[in-house]
Amino acid sequence: MKEVIEQLINDKFYTDNGTLDFSCSSIEISLKKNEIPEEFFQIFYEGKVPLKGVITTSDLRIRLRKKELSNESKEVRFFYDSTGLEEGDIIKSSIILITNMGEYEIPVLVTVEQGYLKSSLGDIKNLFHFANLAKSNWMEAVQLFYSKEFHRIFVSNDKQHYPTYLGLSQAKGNQKNVNEFLVMINKKQKIEYFVEKQQYLFENPSGITEDTIKLTKNGWGYVDLQVEVEGDFLFVDKEFISDQDFLGNHCFINFHVDQEKLHIGKNFGKIMISNIFYTFEIHVTATWEWTERVHMKKRNSWNE
Repeated sequence: MKEVIEQLINDKFYTDNGTLDFSCSSIEISLKKNEIPEEFFQIFYEGKVPLKGVITTSDLRIRLRKKELSNESKEVRFFYDSTGLEEGDIIKSSIILITNMGEYEIPVLVTVEQGYLKSSLGDIKNLFHFANLAKSNWMEAVQLFYSKEFHRIFVSNDKQHYPTYLGLSQAKGNQKNVNEFLVMINKKQKIEYFVEKQQYLFENPSGITEDTIKLTKNGWGYVDLQVEVEGDFLFVDKEFISDQDFLGNHCFINFHVDQEKLHIGKNFGKIMISNIFYTFEIHVTATWEWTERVHMKKRNSWNE
């Protein structure tokens, strides 16, 4: 090749004695990560002077089959080695032909294809699409979150959230971590909860008295609430609440007051509804006065 270049430098260019043309003015290659495809373009030459030249590139990833050009060369074949490139990368380079007809440059544009995640909503190309999937089909989103391919979603601006994902994806199948991930990357708001009443009063209840707490949620995502009581006279039907317990945005929690465990006077208790973000306290007061009616009821129960 060195000899050819020196000859081209020493010889004159015969630009008036021939024409050199190509099958394409530029080359665009779309390939998969770590793929090494073979490409080519054709050369069209008409002239009396024998064609001489060398081929070089601006990118070491372009591997030429031949680096010298002659009358017998009808095409330029080369490989493009994408090893080490990442999905979504775009590389601009060129193939340069230095000939006795002049110097020519063929631009080469290489795009590493993004392997999109598949879902019932179609391709999941970014975290915005993933959040839409989570809103419409939570369990499918959870499965995708813990799949081996989920890391491919972190491209462009979404790359900044990859460390957060690594920290929250260790506990396979944990729905709470998926919810926390979406909140931390600002793709959803924390679910807000409201109760219709925060104070309940029972006066001289009889036997087991039941009432209901109406809980309303605002937002979507994983629901994991714990229900605890404080006060021996209180008990609830459910100690844990999930999304399945909501009808639309409302959930009804039944609780009971046991008259047998009340003492004379005021009895104070609490029902606490909580998760990692919220704690609600519903205060329950039950009064038990020693009236004649109560006295007779107590005496009758003792005589039975």
